[in-house]
Amino acid sequence: MLTALIKKEIVATVLDLRFIIASLLFLVLIPLGMYVSRKEYEQRLANYRLEHQLYRQKYGKEVSSKVEVQGFRPPSMLSVFASGLDHYIPDKVITSRTGIFRTAKGVPGNSPSLLFGQMDLFFNMCFVASLVALAFTFNSISGEKQAGTLGLMLSHPVSRSYILLSKIIGTYVSLLIPLAMSLLIASIILELSKEISILLPELYPSFLIILGVTLVYLLTMVTLGVLISGTTQKPIISMTVSLFVWVIIVLAMPKVSTMLARIIYPVEAEQVVNLKKYMTLDDLQETYEQKSIDVHKKYPHLSGKLIREYYWKKLSMSKLKEKHGLPPDAQMTFPPDLQIVIPLDEELAALLKEHEDQIKNEMSHIIQNHKNKMNLQNTIAMYISRLSPACCYSYLVSGLSNTGTGEYGQFTENAREFQDLVKKTIYDNYFSRISEKVSAGHIIHKPPETLPDMQYRYLSLTEILEAGLVDVILSFGFAFLFFTLAFVTFNKYDVRP
Repeated sequence: MLTALIKKEIVATVLDLRFIIASLLFLVLIPLGMYVSRKEYEQRLANYRLEHQLYRQKYGKEVSSKVEVQGFRPPSMLSVFASGLDHYIPDKVITSRTGIFRTAKGVPGNSPSLLFGQMDLFFNMCFVASLVALAFTFNSISGEKQAGTLGLMLSHPVSRSYILLSKIIGTYVSLLIPLAMSLLIASIILELSKEISILLPELYPSFLIILGVTLVYLLTMVTLGVLISGTTQKPIISMTVSLFVWVIIVLAMPKVSTMLARIIYPVEAEQVVNLKKYMTLDDLQETYEQKSIDVHKKYPHLSGKLIREYYWKKLSMSKLKEKHGLPPDAQMTFPPDLQIVIPLDEELAALLKEHEDQIKNEMSHIIQNHKNKMNLQNTIAMYISRLSPACCYSYLVSGLSNTGTGEYGQFTENAREFQDLVKKTIYDNYFSRISEKVSAGHIIHKPPETLPDMQYRYLSLTEILEAGLVDVILSFGFAFLFFTLAFVTFNKYDVRP
């Protein structure tokens, strides 16, 4: 009996005009979106290779402490499925011998795509396919009630659970027919590329999981449509409510969650944080200058001329050490008349070191405090947004495509590791490569002949699934919740027209 009911729903759906329209949408938008995503990935990959090649040609053999060694982030092959935050994640890290790196982002070549969004696989599934799922199901129960066929079916020995299951399964299978055809064409489009293939080991496991998550998401939307249809009495009301719910969970919830998080846990703007930095620097500078004056007062017997002559001599000797490659801590010998300034110099150096440490600690505290607050605000926004199955689907697919919210932290981790590598292999060697026996030319460390490359590591599939475990559970939970509500509601539904 259930099989016959499912076949009836499939035939009715396939013969409906909505099926033809949905098929045309899928067969046009999904392959076209995949083609555009593929071409964009190929272009970004070509730009990455060209920039890396030009950089190596210019600076590859010039290994010196003055060269700012750069590391490049290759584009993720999986970004063809969901561009996510890829346009906002930095592409390059620039190291320094101070141990502090900075990041850079290339200017996007297609600004309208940032403004309107890219029509990738995620867009087509999250927005287009979900709306089609509701369009297929808005009158599945209320429409049959109005036509009188629902009461006619229940006049026979058919359980309501069978009818509900047949409508969900039948509509879902009908939706998968054009979807499977469009995905097959999209896969062929990917296979035509020289740079990407659906069969690559780094691609197909994530693609299969993305496909599985998509199927669960579409089942959730189909079940939601049947639920709405089973709580309304007329198809026009069902259609209105379905559209309203779709706008809320797909369009509004991602933006409303951010607004609510800012209200629940407000955080100072970046300008306020920068002002705090400047004010703290001014206070520390005033304190340092006052302490410096107090130190000078302890040595009233030292004239200003003698102090200036001492520091002039010290500067000349520092330049001489740098010229001959001596380490910074090499011993300096001053004339007897200038040696009386050494205690003052040592006390001022200790005071300067203390001042620099205070600046570093205070700035780190302000930055870390603001970062922690922003992370908490973002966490609140994410948990609020997870009230929508579309947001859970978004977090999962973007994460599986290496373009999600966790990728910026992963880039920072790669950049920090690269900075440490360059500092250890390049910068530090130019301060310690010559021993105290300079005349003998003994070398302690030998710098590499070429600049190192950043071996960028994206999050592994296991790490992504562990981070997205909450979204996986919620995705299945929404499907189960909507099915349970639909079952309870339909058992109490008045089938009389």
